Amino acid sequence: MLRTTDFLANRSLRALRDGELSIGTVAIANSATAAGMLARSGLGHVVVDLQHGEWDEGGRIEAIRSISVQGSTPIVRVASNTFADIGRALDIGALGVVVPMVNNASEARRAAAATRYPPVGERSVSHPLAVHYPVNYWDRANDEVMLIVQIETAEGIRNAEEIASTDGVDAIMAGPTDIWFSTGKVIGSSDHDAALKRVLDACRAAGKIPGTFAGTSELAKKWIDEGFRLLTVGTDLGYLSGGVRHMVDEIEARRNAQAANVP
Repeated sequence: MLRTTDFLANRSLRALRDGELSIGTVAIANSATAAGMLARSGLGHVVVDLQHGEWDEGGRIEAIRSISVQGSTPIVRVASNTFADIGRALDIGALGVVVPMVNNASEARRAAAATRYPPVGERSVSHPLAVHYPVNYWDRANDEVMLIVQIETAEGIRNAEEIASTDGVDAIMAGPTDIWFSTGKVIGSSDHDAALKRVLDACRAAGKIPGTFAGTSELAKKWIDEGFRLLTVGTDLGYLSGGVRHMVDEIEARRNAQAANVP
């Protein structure tokens, strides 16, 4: 009999519960191959972004499979905090769901209810489209799926403690750019740092996993040092553009240096 890897095991969630890190990135382009390549690079998780990305239905399903077979955790950021969006993301195989713009405990409870099967939640029961998962998916899904709510507004920051205390919430992701736009506190300022640290402290007090997005590895290191453990760094398109830009700059610099040495 063919032996398969236990793809349903949420490795990121287990590592995070053990106090370790999960480092990932965001997949925006509608390419399952690119998402799998990201996962193969050693990332703990890859976020398939349905809120800001260009994914179609077939692409997102294949991306989750591509991420899973590389041993990384497939996470989906849904477009909105609705029963339909969250349930659909889970049915196509997400082991983590990022729910944007959660501003209070009521909204956090709504996300939690949609994430898990009864009796602890209200998720609708259907055979998942994630054909690489075992037949006992229903028995294990509530334990393996991770709910990550995003705090991205001034209101969300004010309610950080009650959001973190909500049953069913596993982790909170602070959204730095939206916090900047909502509060007027520029990224890198002391006031912006204080907002993210309030989310971190709320997670610590409630025993939840603290996370955030970072545009660069340097910024990620800063927040890891502060205590964040779920870090999503950069995007696929950002790395593609940055890699090509670096190559072009190196060639241009070499050409200019050669030209300067021509008598």
